[in-house]
Amino acid sequence: MSSTVEGCKQPSRVDALDSARGWAILGVISSHVLQAAPLPPGVLHSLAVNGDMGVELFYVLSAFSLVMMLHARAIAGQLSLTGYFIRRFFRIAPMFWVASLLYALLFWGKHTFWSPEGVGWTEVVLTAGFLHGIHPSSINAVIPGGWSVAVEVMFYLVLPVLFRYVSDTVSALKWWLLSVGIYLLFGYFAQAHFDQTLPENARYLSGIYSWYMSFPAQLPVFMMGVVAFFIVKEERIKPVYGYLFACTGGLLLFAITIPVENHVLPRHFLWALVFALFVVASVQRPFYLFDNALMRLLGRISYSAYLLHFFVLIYVGKVFRHAMIQPELKFVLLYFVVVGITYFMAAWSYRVIELKGMKIGAQLSRRFEIGSVESTKERYGK
Repeated sequence: MSSTVEGCKQPSRVDALDSARGWAILGVISSHVLQAAPLPPGVLHSLAVNGDMGVELFYVLSAFSLVMMLHARAIAGQLSLTGYFIRRFFRIAPMFWVASLLYALLFWGKHTFWSPEGVGWTEVVLTAGFLHGIHPSSINAVIPGGWSVAVEVMFYLVLPVLFRYVSDTVSALKWWLLSVGIYLLFGYFAQAHFDQTLPENARYLSGIYSWYMSFPAQLPVFMMGVVAFFIVKEERIKPVYGYLFACTGGLLLFAITIPVENHVLPRHFLWALVFALFVVASVQRPFYLFDNALMRLLGRISYSAYLLHFFVLIYVGKVFRHAMIQPELKFVLLYFVVVGITYFMAAWSYRVIELKGMKIGAQLSRRFEIGSVESTKERYGK
C-alpha cells in the first residue's frame, strides 16, 4: 500500500505491519513454552526453537515503521525531535513500568539465571530508568525478555542521526555495513572485558550479552529494517521476489543449525535478512495467509503480550510440568493456554494502559510539531 506525496511514492501505515507483529509474538511465546515443555527433534521443535527470532522481526518492523513515520512527518512539515521522543516515551514507558513492578515483586532477592547475584535495588532502578542494557547482569534481570526493550530504547536514541544521513537504499546499505563493523568490534572487546570483570558465577553472561543482547549486537538487525523501508520507497524489489527469497531463506534457516560461536554470519543476522525481504513483499502486496484480521489484532497488543506472557507461563507452566502426556501434545496444549490467557490480559492492558499512554504522548508532542513546520518545509525545499 502506498500514497503519493508530491510525485514521490511513499509507503503509508499498513495493516501488514501489525499482522507481522502478531506472527512475531506467537513465535516468541513458542520459544519460551519450549523451555517449559521440551520437544524431541522434529518439525515442531524446529519451529519452536526458531520462534525466539520473533524479537528480530519486531526490530525490523520497528525500524521500518519509525523511519516511515519520520519520513511522512518530514514531508508534511511536522517533524520535531522533541515530539518524536515524547511519543516514543509514552508508547513504551507506562506498560513497561507496570511490568517492572510486577516482576520486581516476583523476583526480588532471588538468584536467577540472568541475575546470579540476586535481584536488588540496582537492577530494579536501572530497569525502571531504561538503563538496564548497560551491563550483562542487569539487562534481563528484572523483566524476562526486558533486554529487548533496553535495546529498542537505544535505537530510539540513535534513529534521528540515522534519519539525517540515510536518504536512499545505497546509503542505508553503507550504514548497515558500518553497523556490522560496530557489532564485530564491540563483541570482541566487550566479551574480553566482561570475561575479566564479571564474577565467576556470572561469567557465562558475557558472550550472550556481547554478541546478542547488547544494542551493538542488534544494530545491524534494525538497519535491515531501514534498508527495507528504502527498498519499498524506491520499489527496488517486486513483491513476488521478496516472498520467494524470504520463504526460501526461512526454510533453509529452519533446516540448518547455526553454531552459537558463529559471529561472522550469526543466526539473528540471517533471520533479519529474511524478515526484511518478507516485510518488503508484505507491505507492497499483502498475502491473506500472513495478513488477516486475527493477526492484526494480535499485533496491536503484541507489546503487552510480550511483557505479560512470561508471567502467565511461570504459573501455567507449573500445572503442565509434571503432566504425563505425549511431549508434542503437552507443548501444544501449554502453548494455546498461554496464548489464550496472555491475549485477554494483554487486550485489557492495551486498552487501559497503552492506549492512554499513547494518547498523552500524542497530545504533548503536537505542541512541538506545530512549531517545526517552517523549518521542515525549508529543509525539503517546499
